[in-house]
Amino acid sequence: MMYRNFLFYLAISAILVVGCSKGGGGSGSGANSSGDVIVSNQQPDAIKVKQTTYMYLVNRNTSKVTKCLVDQNDGSISDCVDTGSKFQDPIGISVYNNFAYVVNNKSASNSGTVTVCQINKLNGVLTDCLETPVGTTFADAHGPTAKNGYLYIAHYGPGGVTKCAINSTSGTLSGCAKVADKSGSIVIKFSNKYSYTTNFNNNTINKCEVNMDDGSMSKCSLVSINFNKPNGIFISGSNAYIASAGDNKIYKCNIKSDGDFDGCGVTAYDKNQALYSMSPISINIINNNAYITSVSSNKLTICQVNNSNFESCNQVTDPLFANLDGTSSYTITSSENLLAATYITARDLNKVFLCNIDLGTSALSNCRESGSNFAKPTTAIIKDNFIFVGSGDGSGNITKCNVNKDGLLSGCVKMATDSKFNAVHDLKIYKNRLYFASYGQSKIGKCDYDSTNGNISKCVETGDNISYPAAIEFKDAKVYITMTGDNGVYPNRVSICDVDNSQQGIINKCVKSEDFQPGGKRPSMIDIITTPNNSYIYIPNEQDYVVRCAIGNNGQLVDCRDAQAGIKNPFITRYFNNKLFVLTRQNDTVYACNIDSSNGLITECNVSAKNVTGSSSNPILHGITVGLFNK
Repeated sequence: MMYRNFLFYLAISAILVVGCSKGGGGSGSGANSSGDVIVSNQQPDAIKVKQTTYMYLVNRNTSKVTKCLVDQNDGSISDCVDTGSKFQDPIGISVYNNFAYVVNNKSASNSGTVTVCQINKLNGVLTDCLETPVGTTFADAHGPTAKNGYLYIAHYGPGGVTKCAINSTSGTLSGCAKVADKSGSIVIKFSNKYSYTTNFNNNTINKCEVNMDDGSMSKCSLVSINFNKPNGIFISGSNAYIASAGDNKIYKCNIKSDGDFDGCGVTAYDKNQALYSMSPISINIINNNAYITSVSSNKLTICQVNNSNFESCNQVTDPLFANLDGTSSYTITSSENLLAATYITARDLNKVFLCNIDLGTSALSNCRESGSNFAKPTTAIIKDNFIFVGSGDGSGNITKCNVNKDGLLSGCVKMATDSKFNAVHDLKIYKNRLYFASYGQSKIGKCDYDSTNGNISKCVETGDNISYPAAIEFKDAKVYITMTGDNGVYPNRVSICDVDNSQQGIINKCVKSEDFQPGGKRPSMIDIITTPNNSYIYIPNEQDYVVRCAIGNNGQLVDCRDAQAGIKNPFITRYFNNKLFVLTRQNDTVYACNIDSSNGLITECNVSAKNVTGSSSNPILHGITVGLFNK
């Protein structure tokens, strides 16, 4: 095989993770993965990388930030040292990418500030600290949270929340302005399309809808549950943890689909009142361990998180701790032997972009052009040592490129399918056949695939009852095809077909799903995963939101609902390394989302990359796939 340093290639749609697997069907040999070749299409584990996690704790009495090493196994902390500078009465800290943001309360004055520090990517030390924006002050500034390119700062005395834009290169802030106005805000946290601020004086929590594109907030209201002097709040999956200072308890609540709370109950935190009698301020969860600070305390409480409850709590301290308040963490991922790269097609730019992927944070970086000979590129997949890119120029061609050991594309050539096909909107390779959705002709194409040279031949039409197919995906003996529409015709449905796994590979007996009926929402590029509880298909509705459907025993779609991603105009969903990546082709943005394995719903989405192409015009992102290499 050429390129000896190549470990294996895989489409995002073909990756399996801890507790979740790609639903490409088959025996686990990898031969019938519907995406790209992987070690096994029932791979049980996520990509293994070495991780080092540091915890940052602010000390109000000494105006210092302490950095401690977090043990990856038991959650204990050690090697605590002070780091950074230019802090004054720090009350909260938030980490975003390689920057730490510290809010300086300055004794509840109107002259509060934010200090930003660069994080050393080798040892977590805070360096080059400075106040930002220069000359800007914040009244009674409290707990900050950075999210999707913005820093949000809560205000206790005057109330409300301020939003500042983060410069992705320098980390500095700009354009700070109020986005919510409620009294007594202590800290702000996010759960996809909702924000939550604790209101200490009124015993309430304020909920707002968040625009994922510009970070604005609207439709603010109170959650239906009151608490006794709520201080800190932490969101983990579909659970909210609230530090209730008035009664010395930590509450856990379920977050409903409308963002409200229910099922609130006390965690194990208060079982030993003699040990845990101090009023809790902040909560942080790192690697299934909870870290809790308390009012006017030099101690940190560490609890194990088991089935979303806090257990086996212990208190620790350090000579550097001096009236602890907010905490945050930073994880360094060491993948010296691996290179993960993603390929993103930009149809209207007629280009394919290669970006590096951080296996710890899922962030994309160093995006650059690669390959040539494309024809308005649409979808992309990788098989063996080749990448295959669909075309949107009406030719029906597929571009094949060699993938080099450094991820760069070379030797790109166009391969013809058949004159009956024009637009190749989506591609899958399944059982040594290449299948594609020909959007304009309302056809599914099937070609023989030669794995030795990546060539295709004998391309014919297959499938029935298909109208404007956008995407195709396989699971076991079933094929799932989204159908959107054109020229005023919008079927907006999902068709479920049988696939003949014999020598012919024919797709037939296609029937429209009765459960998936979203109306005029344009379902597009899909993906399927399997969790310990079920198999799920994720269907982005380009004009609305991501739909999650469970796959029943007979292959039919059931329980279709909003996946709660909060992402507007999603176009593609792809699964890779414990994340569901969602691409929005109109605003040049890629998100990485967590999935709740108990119900398949999306629990948290963060921006992996904005302005991937660097183009000032609309590039129309269309496809995404990933390669994993030995360096």
